[in-house]
Amino acid sequence: MRLVRDVSKVIVTAALLIPVVMAGLDAAAAEGLIVSQKRRAFNPTEVTLDQGSTLTIVNDDTFVHHAFIKSDEFSFDSGEQKLGARVPIRLTEAGTFEVRCAIHPKMRLSVIVKPRA
Repeated sequence: MRLVRDVSKVIVTAALLIPVVMAGLDAAAAEGLIVSQKRRAFNPTEVTLDQGSTLTIVNDDTFVHHAFIKSDEFSFDSGEQKLGARVPIRLTEAGTFEVRCAIHPKMRLSVIVKPRA
């Protein structure tokens, strides 16, 4: 009888946790791929995503950054990114784009956006 009660508790606990776990997965999926800015560099330096995905750039550095993309097909400007700032970029257009830092011109991130199938 005790085994049945213990199994019942496990089942109830699992049922209560499933929505919490699923919400966490939805949040992670919405954030998409994360790129770090640290030591005046993007890490990684090249990413490939599907059209419609979100790329999040995080300032893990000890100073301010300013990420931007400027092309005929797609543009983005983060403005000043303070320490710890997370900046999402929804990649609505397919193509190859270069993310740069307006403050540190040697910082470059190649972003390849594959078209929707």
